[in-house]
Amino acid sequence: MGFDHVDLIYANPPPAGLAVADLVAGAGALVAAGKARAWGLVNWPADLCGQAVEAAADLAIAPPCAVQLPYSLVQRSWVEDTAMRQAITRVGAGVIASFCLAGGALTGKYRSGAAAGRLAGTLTEPRFAPAIAVAGQLAGLAESLHTTAAALALAFPFTNPDVASVLFGATSAEQLRANCAAAALWDRLGPDDIAALLRIGLPAGTGQR
Repeated sequence: MGFDHVDLIYANPPPAGLAVADLVAGAGALVAAGKARAWGLVNWPADLCGQAVEAAADLAIAPPCAVQLPYSLVQRSWVEDTAMRQAITRVGAGVIASFCLAGGALTGKYRSGAAAGRLAGTLTEPRFAPAIAVAGQLAGLAESLHTTAAALALAFPFTNPDVASVLFGATSAEQLRANCAAAALWDRLGPDDIAALLRIGLPAGTGQR
């Protein structure tokens, strides 16, 4: 990479045959060697998060400072599951929300089914069905609020106090500016606007947090 160090190194869940304590020791060694300033977890289930914290304490290693998890209007589990919330509290780390646009399906650009992009040709896959189903509703709310569906979708994770930051990809400066507009929404979104946003994609029969 050409760097003396990285600020944050993420660890994937340990593969079969690798103990959590051994992985934590490896991450801690990178921090101790100055190759990374901190470490975090990516897509670890709640029980393994707890084991990582215990291992770090036993090894006198600083605990993970970030937990990256998929989180969107249509994928609220794992972040909102009780076990994960307890694990995050125990870790004392912030959630880094990923896949917040559901691969781009929540931007609304696939509503006609004909747009080019990373999901072209895969829109009929069941995993994208929830996002495709609510894309029109999200676009309607965005229009009423004079913003974009992408900005609203990226604003959603910040309604959760456990979230510290949001990840997104951009293929152009225009897209980057549009996505960053999510940060400015909080100056003008009222309680009713946020409630309307939270209702989008909420499974039937469930309440808002």
